[in-house]
This record gives sequence, C-alpha cells and structure tokens, in this order.
Amino acid sequence: MIRLNELEDNARRFLSRWGMRIEDLKHRAPDVAADECLILCSTIPEGLANQASDIDLIYIGSGDLKSAIRMNINKGVALDVSFDAAGREFNVNRISPEELGELAESIRSSIAIVEKPNFRNLTSAKVEREFARLMLLHRIRCGVPVVNPHIVFNWQERLQSDKLHLHLCLQNVLDYLNFEEDVVGELNDGHVASADWIARQSMAIRLTGALLASIGCTNVNVKWYRKLLDMHRDTFGAALVDRLLQFIASAPAPDAAALRASIKLCCAPVLYDIYRRLPMIKEASERFGKVVRYSTLEDAS
Repeated sequence: MIRLNELEDNARRFLSRWGMRIEDLKHRAPDVAADECLILCSTIPEGLANQASDIDLIYIGSGDLKSAIRMNINKGVALDVSFDAAGREFNVNRISPEELGELAESIRSSIAIVEKPNFRNLTSAKVEREFARLMLLHRIRCGVPVVNPHIVFNWQERLQSDKLHLHLCLQNVLDYLNFEEDVVGELNDGHVASADWIARQSMAIRLTGALLASIGCTNVNVKWYRKLLDMHRDTFGAALVDRLLQFIASAPAPDAAALRASIKLCCAPVLYDIYRRLPMIKEASERFGKVVRYSTLEDAS
C-alpha cells in the first residue's frame, strides 16, 4: 500500500504547479460535519496526473452539493462538477455512509475468499466485481485526507483497504486463466486470429492487472496500466515488463504453434512472479478448480 506521506507529497507537488494547497480544496465540498470526511483522490495523489487532469474529491456524508452541475449516479452516490477561473475541473463524488457500509460488507466477503478459500467462503461469498465500486474502494484506499483524517482512516479500516489488492489479484488471475481456456479452445478449432486477440486482451488487462495488484497497486482503470508498469519497472524487473509489453504489442502470430510458444514465454514468468509474491493467490485459484499453468522456476525463466 502506498504510504500516506508519499501520496501527500505527490499531491502537494502537483497542486503547487497550479498555486493550490490540499487545504484549499475543502471549499469545493459541502460543509463537512464532524462524522463526515473529504478525500483528495485519483491521479494527483497517485503520481499519475498531467496538465489535463481533473481534481477529484470524495465526500463521505450527506450534505448538499454546491454546484449547479449535479448528477445522481445511483442510490447513495452523486457527482458534483465545477470549474475554476482557469477552467480546471473539480469533481466531488458524494457517497452516503449507508452505501459505503454495504460496500464494506461486500468487499469483506470477497477478501475472505483469498484469506480462507474454504468451501463455505467459495460457495457463499458475494464477489465484488463492479468497476465503479472497485474504483471507489481504490480511491479511498489511495486518497489523501482533506477534512477529518480520523474519519478517513476509520473508513479505510472498515473497508479493509490494506487487503484490496488481494481481491483484485485473485479475480484478475481467475479471469486470465478463464480467458486462457478460451484461447486453447479457439486454437484447437483452428481460429488462430481469434485466439491471438483473446490472448492479447487477457494479458493486457487481466494478467497485467494481477501483476500490479501483487505489489499492492489497486488502480483498476486500465488506461494507466502502461504508466504503472513503467513506474514499477525496477520492482518487477525490466526483463519481465519488456516481455509482457512485447507480446501485447507484437504482430499477430502467424500460426498456432507460434502463438502457443509466445504465450508460454510470456505468461509463465508473470504468473510465477505473482505466485511467488502472494502464495495465497495460487492456493485460492487452485481451490477454484483452475489449472495453474506453471511448474518449476526453470520452466518460468
């Protein structure tokens, strides 16, 4: 999990370019009550922002939003959009405590699958997969408190923010292995182009997502995956990252044999790296009845 001081440093450094401070952002949200909180989130604290980035805030509370541009996303979630004199966009996502409480129960059930992959958890858990809800969990996890930090920390604890990466890693691994079965099926039926397409999609999204989650990176927005791989190149090792990117961007495989060889060369080292960091992911995926397609360190090298 990214340390809070690193998130704050990223935010202060970027906002200073626009003559802003973290403390100034509280004026963009409703008056925050003592049992509510305001969080700066998304690309700015994560070190992903650029000059076109919006300023995203999460307000956990029930106060009225200020802007004339308001949207009700779903039950318990609303969005407020405003602009400053320079045309910079401010997005305030209001989340009701009730909605967040329900999400806390859902993610608790999902994480239990990884920590205790027994029959009861595997068959009764409600697995959280909705993109918007996973993105919300990530943003709270990697956000910087603006108002009432203790309330933010309480929510992070209740949402088990320190374990979100386990859920995301397992789900991405399972999805990847499921896609891999389709690749094999398409190859057996002679549909090389289709198999090649599925393989690239599964590696670019699912396998990369699992790899990033294995080191605690929980951003589920795939548009940032390439930048995140570059940011963590030293952690993964340049050879592993380059091999993954080379497969994703390479020309289509000319035949089934070439595609099978490329997949083995790329996916085995990545899966091994994930399982080496988080052995519980391998155990949980096996409990799901999936075939783990790697055998020894020599095969994965």
